[in-house]
Amino acid sequence: MSAEKQPRTLETTKASDRPHSQVFTFPTPKEWSGLVRDLKLEPAQEHELRLTLRNVDEDLRNFRMRFDDREPRKELVRRLKRVAKALSALDDEIQRWHKTMTDFLPFDTLETIGLTMSYSAMEAALNEQIPRRDVKGEVERLRAGDAAVRIAEIEERFDYQRKAIGLKRGPELLAHLIESINRPIKSWLELDRCNHGGRPSNVTRDYLLIRLAESAREILGDKPTTTANGPFHRMCGYVFPACGLDAEGLEKAIERALKKHKSMFWKKQVKNTDGEP
Repeated sequence: MSAEKQPRTLETTKASDRPHSQVFTFPTPKEWSGLVRDLKLEPAQEHELRLTLRNVDEDLRNFRMRFDDREPRKELVRRLKRVAKALSALDDEIQRWHKTMTDFLPFDTLETIGLTMSYSAMEAALNEQIPRRDVKGEVERLRAGDAAVRIAEIEERFDYQRKAIGLKRGPELLAHLIESINRPIKSWLELDRCNHGGRPSNVTRDYLLIRLAESAREILGDKPTTTANGPFHRMCGYVFPACGLDAEGLEKAIERALKKHKSMFWKKQVKNTDGEP
């Protein structure tokens, strides 16, 4: 291969080869020409690779717009714990003053508690069915004035009943509401206790790997494999540097990605017997 450009191996490509190595950038025209030449791509294969990288570029831009300004995960978890603690404290206070809450809470507050809950949520909180009302008749009366009646308009017709239930059973409804909000938060925090840290995943690298693996059949003519220096490895060895990403540790990352998503990449192609493309 003396007369041919040597492919950049996964072991030798480092982050220092290009600044901002973990920010995906679409290859420049010069880099693109080099990719097509080095991978010996036919026009159809070149089109598939270009389309894949354009989609990756767009998806990662949207991802960065959403998450670049977010606080670190540790801080977000700390805040979530404080919210859970505050909700638990509120629940304790509700349980403590349960019997007298209807005496000291303003009537407007009790009515609002009723208005914030659906009828199904009320029945779950109270463990009993709410007496039926003539819903069909109300809907027909509303439709007489406007055929495109909204659900909110139907609910408004029964606001008086929800307010009445709030005035009478507000503490029970509020306790159920707080517990329902806090339950999934506490479950998440309990699961997070099993998270002992470790090196965070490289979203840019992993996402590019997945999208390249998904398109491997169209770009390379075959499914992606974990074979060292095989076609898929070789393509990644060229694509990553051209997109401004380092390839350090990429070989193991490829193995993890293909193993995790093998049901997606190893599907056998079904032969088309209908004559359709």
